[in-house]
Amino acid sequence: MTVDNTFMIKKIQAMKTLFAIYSPLTKMPYIQCDEETFDDEIHLFTELENAKKFCQEMMKQKIPLAIRKLENEKAILQFYNELYQDGVNAVLYHDEINVTRMDLDKIVRLPEPDQNRQKPVSNPLLQLTAAYFFQEARRPDQSKDDPQRNRRLHELEEEMLVNIGRSTVILPVIENPNPEGEESKGKQLGAVVLKNNKNEIFQPVFTDLHEIIRMYPNSVQKFRALNLPFSKLPAQVLKDSKGFVLNPAGFNLLLNRDLLNLIAQRFVPQEEKNSNN
Repeated sequence: MTVDNTFMIKKIQAMKTLFAIYSPLTKMPYIQCDEETFDDEIHLFTELENAKKFCQEMMKQKIPLAIRKLENEKAILQFYNELYQDGVNAVLYHDEINVTRMDLDKIVRLPEPDQNRQKPVSNPLLQLTAAYFFQEARRPDQSKDDPQRNRRLHELEEEMLVNIGRSTVILPVIENPNPEGEESKGKQLGAVVLKNNKNEIFQPVFTDLHEIIRMYPNSVQKFRALNLPFSKLPAQVLKDSKGFVLNPAGFNLLLNRDLLNLIAQRFVPQEEKNSNN
């Protein structure tokens, strides 16, 4: 039976302050899969105290959570847009009394893409499967000898790697001016790199523009974005680089050379492999 949530949808659309539940393990909204509908859901609260109680109850299951305050219409709309990027399709809305499930596209719709512009890179299935994997893999105080959990982790990891292999990612580069007196048809492209606490070099790559902005909020305009199918990514590894780091301000997955080669061999679609030969 279909439930008419028109009143609740209008109520949530009118809210000026909301509290979203985040996972510190992924730096993304905490996502749950409904056991009956298989919807990918997030939690939104109208009251801070209720959000805190929810986090406390979840911590009893060794699931650490955090609360993000959305303070105005712009922040709330941006949050909904992020949910689309993350593959979320439903919201569990907790008001003072009830919990109401609503489809995300009933609350807000993305604007129709401009047909005259290139469609921006987006990887919602990759974001979603990575969220599920890391929410479980990084849970504290879990037994490493639990065969049921290990099988589940293996399944979640495989789903994530499949979507990485099928993805088109964004590699940021810097346009450097040509040396004085040197003529060239185009500017030279310089690599963007990160260093870890061991002084090892990695190159950042991203699932979408939002993730670049999260990482470089004040300097994103300095970069040029190269959209690359994953199959072409291993060829972009610098000589001194250990590999890539995918969404460093998000779930922060290290793609070292061994993992890059594994994904390229096992999870890149055959037609893409053939096109690279």
